[in-house]
Amino acid sequence: MEEECLEGDPEFCFTAYPPLSSVAYPGKAIGLHAARALEGLLQGKSRLESIRVPITTVVERGSSAFLPAHDPVVAKILQHIRDLLATTDLALAEISSTMGFGSPQDTSRFFLRETGLTPSEFRTRSRNRPV
Repeated sequence: MEEECLEGDPEFCFTAYPPLSSVAYPGKAIGLHAARALEGLLQGKSRLESIRVPITTVVERGSSAFLPAHDPVVAKILQHIRDLLATTDLALAEISSTMGFGSPQDTSRFFLRETGLTPSEFRTRSRNRPV
């Protein structure tokens, strides 16, 4: 996978200190999805629909070591995951997909890093609280 940062300019990542982490651009996967969609259209077998190609790789640089203190976006994401774990029986894969994570493992790592608990530990504890 190619390393990309801000509109295909990996050098941009190094203009900041610490260097910015970025996501690996899934160009090959996008191309494959586009080719399949085009083939289906040409054969009259499918309609053109939106396709979501997940970002699966983070290119870690210096900025990955830091999370902004009290980041409101992180707090909102974390609270939504907590709510889903505590009040639904959704599988972690469904929660991950809903929240835009690349995989359940990414969600689990994020949740563990932010709370100190795995999602399943949190779900168990939240359901065993006295009412």
